[in-house]
Amino acid sequence: MTAATCVIQRYYRGYRGRVRAAYLRRKKAERDAFLKEQELKAKQEAEEHRRKEIERRMHPRTAADFEILYNELEAWRLQVGVLCFIQKRRILWHLPGAHGSFPFTCTFERRPT
Repeated sequence: MTAATCVIQRYYRGYRGRVRAAYLRRKKAERDAFLKEQELKAKQEAEEHRRKEIERRMHPRTAADFEILYNELEAWRLQVGVLCFIQKRRILWHLPGAHGSFPFTCTFERRPT
């Protein structure tokens, strides 16, 4: 190979490398833009879903909405009941002689029906 051939090959390979690098940069930018758009879309959908769920709880219209509210209320009542039980145990543990009777009652205890 002659020196001129080496120079031509060097410039051509440099040119092809720059073209390829520009192509890869462009593809990466397109991919990043697409992913950012998808992420934004997912956030908007999640926010819309959250707003609809809040609306369902604030202004229930269907039987399913009322069922959700009832189940959440029941779960909350059970949680408060457990907390009251724990609170009673702690008070009884720290009060000497209070093991027989407990003068305090929890507001949210289930009453017999």
